[in-house]
Amino acid sequence: MTHQGPSPTRDEKVVNLMTNYTMLFASMFEDVFADLVAKMAEVTVGMGDAIAGAMSEGLSGGSHEGPAAKMPKEKVKPEIAPQASEEIKKMFAGLRDQVSSKMHEDSPEFRAYLKNPAFDQGIAIVEKYDFGRPRITEKLGDGDLTSYLLLLKSGDETLGKMFGELSQWQEGLPKPPFRDS
Repeated sequence: MTHQGPSPTRDEKVVNLMTNYTMLFASMFEDVFADLVAKMAEVTVGMGDAIAGAMSEGLSGGSHEGPAAKMPKEKVKPEIAPQASEEIKKMFAGLRDQVSSKMHEDSPEFRAYLKNPAFDQGIAIVEKYDFGRPRITEKLGDGDLTSYLLLLKSGDETLGKMFGELSQWQEGLPKPPFRDS
């Protein structure tokens, strides 16, 4: 992919990699949580329908002619899923803001942390792959991040391989100076 504009410095690549990788990783969980909440809501509605059906049969003595059997059997749309999805999105938006703001601190400790040669391996991992879009070592906008997320969700094996390599690489990184505890 042809890069447009000036190439980022090594330190900018490190910050971009950490920010973009964290945001993509968090976004994957955001979608998983939203899907889980939606499925839980569907199951809850299904259980409610089953209980209503059982009560209907019980109240009518097994026949379908009692008063409970005459109740409308419309599907109830789960309202919790969109609300929960919005809350999850807000939570991760806050996480993105925190990660971004902490990594852009101009403290001597953070600058020293960026100089660690372990980050060169992460940059090398990213730069050996080309997905036809700006690399995650560049400052990415929402559209670029979304395109990576869609590519991940589509099951792209090459991107999955890169993320696997980055995950292993990340395990060996030193503790960041901005990390609590």
